[in-house]
Amino acid sequence: EMVLALWFIIMMIADLAIFCALSHLGSRCQRRWQQEVVLLGGVAVIYAAGCWLIGHGMALDYYFQLSCVLLLPTYMGYAWRRWGSKLPQHWIWAVLGAVVLVYVHHHTGSWVELSLNRILGPKWFLLVTAGGIAAHLGVCRLIAVLPGLADCMAYAGRYSLHIIALHFLAFKVAAFVYIKAHGLSLVLLACFPAAGYPMQDNWWWLLYLACGFVLPLGAVAVWEWLAGCLRA
Repeated sequence: EMVLALWFIIMMIADLAIFCALSHLGSRCQRRWQQEVVLLGGVAVIYAAGCWLIGHGMALDYYFQLSCVLLLPTYMGYAWRRWGSKLPQHWIWAVLGAVVLVYVHHHTGSWVELSLNRILGPKWFLLVTAGGIAAHLGVCRLIAVLPGLADCMAYAGRYSLHIIALHFLAFKVAAFVYIKAHGLSLVLLACFPAAGYPMQDNWWWLLYLACGFVLPLGAVAVWEWLAGCLRA
């Protein structure tokens, strides 16, 4: 029960294991292009199988159907590491990615939610994944030109696993504030993932976002300070 908030880590481990197996299988081919064909072909087949399973409402143990679907963004990351440097690096990718995400949301009226087995279908997930990657790469280019913000984001990146592990605890703090502000019952603290979710119609999600970052990083800072005092 303690690892339920980190359910996606199990899914990602299975995803990477499948990807490594496909990569190993491809490496047995002599020519480089043959290796890439085997890898991409295997990813495409398993991705299609995962989409089929989800489309038919099937949920396997350890979210294995989602691991199959995640092979696609994993391959995109692999391809970017290999050939991304040859593409122009510009903030315009943030705009193009945002346009794609808005288009998919407007056309489908929904959004990807892996925890609910919702991927919108093979083509939409492909578009959302590509749009999300492009948007984040473009935003990174914008952040890089702002030294102070870049340093803050780099610090958060170094402790991203701490943020992941502690964000639900931080959400409970934000939920307590939300409940008190609205005069609601404290029983709502038990809501998953958080009281008031979903929050498309108000700005309370900003509090959750702030707490999800600030409290875990604050805990890390306090721990490092205490460790420094003990070493001294």
